[in-house]
Amino acid sequence: MAPLRAALSARTSVLRHRVPKPGLWKGFSGAPTAAKAAVGYLALGLFLLALAQGLTFPKSTLYVEQGGKRHFLKVEVADTPERQAQGLMFRKALPEDEGMVFLFPAPTAGGFWMKNTLIPLSIAFFDRQGVILRILDMEPCRADPCPVYYPGVVYQGALEVNQGWFRRRGLKEGARVGGEALKLWPKPWNGTPSSP
Repeated sequence: MAPLRAALSARTSVLRHRVPKPGLWKGFSGAPTAAKAAVGYLALGLFLLALAQGLTFPKSTLYVEQGGKRHFLKVEVADTPERQAQGLMFRKALPEDEGMVFLFPAPTAGGFWMKNTLIPLSIAFFDRQGVILRILDMEPCRADPCPVYYPGVVYQGALEVNQGWFRRRGLKEGARVGGEALKLWPKPWNGTPSSP
């Protein structure tokens, strides 16, 4: 598919990783349609900008530890709205001890979705201190409607790896994420404490 056509067909998938909680638009009479359209066009613009710029991700390392054992990962860092929108979309494979870490400038409770993500993933949501609060398994989704995976907790970081990575290592909620990648935590964008 041509890049522009692909971008247009991916319009709803651009915000793959950041889906607001249901009911966000309550109390805004007449605003939901216009607001949703504006958000959709903004997301499309960010996606096209990312395509034009040849979006790249900083590379770093992380570990997840529990019970005195550390498990190391090479990670790509999604620390901007553009990188978070792209995430692991369209990747055909992910090496076993690699992943992507999403770092948000402020606590959030938004969900993730798997539109145009081709590989099954596990995701760990963690707080600013690196404590894992929830781990979910997510399935690839190639066509709408795609489910949204809400963690049910307020978090500030999320780590995506191959599905089952945490389970195979005996890692559960309460484990701790640490390492060099966390030094890349973004400051609040636009001088505000709100998340993207």
